[in-house]
Amino acid sequence: DYSFALSLAGIILLNTVFATQDILTNAAAVSHLQGRNAGMANGIQVVAFLLGMLAGGGGSLLVYAQAGWAGMLCAMAAALFLLCLILLPLRKYVEPDARRVARPSRLKDFFRQKGFGWALTSSLAFKFAGSALSVLLQPFLIDQHVSVETIGTLQISNLLCGAAGGALLGALMVKKAGSCKAVILLSIPSALLLGIFWALQTFHHLSAPALYLGLGVENFFDGGFYVALWAMLMNWSSAERPGMDYSFLQCGESVANVLAASAIMPLAASAGYAQAFLAVWLGGVALLIPLLLSARRLSPLCCDSA
Repeated sequence: DYSFALSLAGIILLNTVFATQDILTNAAAVSHLQGRNAGMANGIQVVAFLLGMLAGGGGSLLVYAQAGWAGMLCAMAAALFLLCLILLPLRKYVEPDARRVARPSRLKDFFRQKGFGWALTSSLAFKFAGSALSVLLQPFLIDQHVSVETIGTLQISNLLCGAAGGALLGALMVKKAGSCKAVILLSIPSALLLGIFWALQTFHHLSAPALYLGLGVENFFDGGFYVALWAMLMNWSSAERPGMDYSFLQCGESVANVLAASAIMPLAASAGYAQAFLAVWLGGVALLIPLLLSARRLSPLCCDSA
């Protein structure tokens, strides 16, 4: 009906505005924080994302319980307005550095940029296996009669461990070794640790402590790898297109997430959870080849020196 169409149009418009805002923040990060600072920038983004998930998820539910839908939506609008007021005096720090833009950029220049294929390959490959594992995890735990409380707290624990790994391990590795070397060093343990859940399921060690410890370690290294990978792609992005380059590659991660979810569930339904978890692990190890090649090929094209 009319109200549904109007609500859908509003949601689409709101998401478009938020996506545009995301492109601006990407441009600011690429323009001002390339080099060894890229790890710190991406570490901050990971922690900020976690805080936003907690505030927008559980926090919004608390507001809803007290004030209803209208109160929650007003609180969200007030939070966005406050954010605009905070950022307005910092405008010169959140806009791309115009002094670095030598000439107007064209769309075709992006696709012709040296190393584009390797950058796109890494953005498509790095999260594929991890996304498949995340999609598979919740239905498996439900089928194993793990309590809803444990599943919920496990998700929070995984987010916290991933944020800690990104802010500490990933940012530190990029600062000390550079983004490309950090990707090489962190991609290997991140891929190998994808097998933890297969091992827990195969050997029937699905107790709550084992789940928290095993998945916590996996998410800690995965968070570090995540920060290193995006620091590398940030350092590859050009000064002429700081928002477009980085945002386009982020879309590659989203595409990989959709493909991973579409592939893993039919596999689990036909072959069972054990084979699906094994396939995720072997797939993650196999994807190390294009990831390591991408890091090596992009190394001379990334500004890792500063």
